[in-house]
Amino acid sequence: MQDNTAWFDLDIYNTLSTFDTVFSKDKLHLLFIRKGVMYVNIDDKKLILTAISIFCFNGRENFAIQNKCNVEVTRLSFSPNVINSSFTVDNIHDIPSNFSKTDRLDCLCLQPFIHRTGQYIGQIEVGLKQIDKIDFLLKQIMDISENVYFLNKDFIYRSAILELLLIINQHSSKVLLCNNTMPNTDNSTGIEDVISYLHSFYSHNITIATITRNFNTNRTTLSKKFKEKLGVTPIDYLNRVRITKAALLLQESNMPINQIMIKVGFNNRNYFNKVFKKQTGLRPGEFRRNYRSIV
Repeated sequence: MQDNTAWFDLDIYNTLSTFDTVFSKDKLHLLFIRKGVMYVNIDDKKLILTAISIFCFNGRENFAIQNKCNVEVTRLSFSPNVINSSFTVDNIHDIPSNFSKTDRLDCLCLQPFIHRTGQYIGQIEVGLKQIDKIDFLLKQIMDISENVYFLNKDFIYRSAILELLLIINQHSSKVLLCNNTMPNTDNSTGIEDVISYLHSFYSHNITIATITRNFNTNRTTLSKKFKEKLGVTPIDYLNRVRITKAALLLQESNMPINQIMIKVGFNNRNYFNKVFKKQTGLRPGEFRRNYRSIV
C-alpha cells in the first residue's frame, strides 16, 4: 500500500550546504525558490530556475542539481494519492481507461507536475501577492506533518495541498516570456555566473561595462560566449529577464506602468516600450488589458 504521508522539509539551502537530491520515484516534487538561481538537469534538458518561482516535477523524471547561487528553497514532496486514493505517479502520467470522470478531473490539478510543452517546462513565476500565501500553506503543511495528534490532520493537510495546487494551476497559465532552458554544458566559460548575476540584480543599473568589470572580461569575449551558448547578447538576455518580470507585474498588479518600468531596471519609458513590444508584440498597456488577472 502506498504511503499517504507527504515528505516535507523547510530547510533553507545555499551555496555552502548540501541539497538533498534523492527524490522518491513515487512522489510529486515541488521546489519553492524564494531567492537566488539554480541550474538543474531534468532528463535531457538543462534549466535555469530563478526566484521567485515554483518548479514542479515528478518521480519519473531524472532530476539533478548542478549548481546554485545564494539559493533559498523550500522543498515539498507528496504522493499523488493525497488527491485521489487511486492515483500513482505512473497512472496519472499514463491515464488508464478505467479511470472515472471524477478521476480524470482530479488528474487535471496535478498536470503542472506531469505535462510539458515547448513553453512550459515545469517552472512557474510567482507574483508578489502570492508569496505570503504560499509561505503560509507550506508552513501549515509542515506543522501538520510534525504534529502526530493534529485534529482532522488528513482533511486539513489535503485542503492545504489542494489550495497550493490551485495557485500553481492559476499561475501555470500565465504568459511567460523568458525561456529558461540552456545548452547542457559545464560552466567552464563562466557564463552561468554571469547569468546568475543578471537574474539576481536585473533591477539594478547594469551595463556591459558593469558586467565586464565584475567578471574580469572584455566586451568582445563576453558577447561571443553569450552568442555561442544562448544565441543572444548579454543585454538582450538581461532585457528578456526584465520584460518577463514586467509582464508578470502587469498581469497581477495595479502598479502604474512607470513604476513597473523602474522596478524591473529600466529608466526610459520609450526604450521600455520598444523592448517590451519587441518581445511581446504589444505595448505594456495593451499587454495589461489583454492578459491581466483580477486584482
